[in-house]
Amino acid sequence: MPASPAFVREFSESLPPAYRDAFSEEVIATHASLALRREGQPAAVAAFDAPRSGGQGLCIIASDRPGLLALMGSALVRASLEVIDAVAYTRRTQTGAVEAVALFWVAPTGAEPEQLAQRVEARLLELLTQGPRSVVPPPAASAPGAVTTVRFLEDASGALCTLEVETQDRAGLLLSLANALYAQRVQIVGSDLRTRDGKAFDRFDLTELDGRPIGPERRLAIQIAVLSAVQPGA
Repeated sequence: MPASPAFVREFSESLPPAYRDAFSEEVIATHASLALRREGQPAAVAAFDAPRSGGQGLCIIASDRPGLLALMGSALVRASLEVIDAVAYTRRTQTGAVEAVALFWVAPTGAEPEQLAQRVEARLLELLTQGPRSVVPPPAASAPGAVTTVRFLEDASGALCTLEVETQDRAGLLLSLANALYAQRVQIVGSDLRTRDGKAFDRFDLTELDGRPIGPERRLAIQIAVLSAVQPGA
């Protein structure tokens, strides 16, 4: 059922300006309708038409929780889909709940977009029922000589840290990264994942689980965990 103009406006305004700048009113209305359909369910998935890097757009909306990005990554892997680009946001609903809005662009498969969405939704709902322990990261071995850079950036206020990862792109990379961050018990409050010419350029906005900034003493451990997930033996 299409969302009302008032609901679309509330949905749009609850997300960062970068979201509104990136998508047309028509696409935003599609995402808002998915949020409306999700009410009462842990997650919902729909295809949308906003080409990026030649991929098919899939919107996943779910109740936010620790390890959610890892579960989404696992659902996409289990659906045999390759992620080309992705961006994720969180928003607070009118009831005060925190909801994740994740947008993925996957490599073309020849299947109808709505079939892809249904496949991912079925696998994600399965995983959400089983819990994070059911997520097993696939091998993320890099090619010999591949270089990986993992670094933290801090915003002007010091309240939010951004982890940047640059590495060779390969199947299962998102899932490996998300699992490494979940194991470090940090909260992903936003992400932007891009692939260009065989390289992945991924950014994760992180806080502690209780919303506190990540202190300098924690950052090195997180960097090492992420580097180890991407380049075992590094």
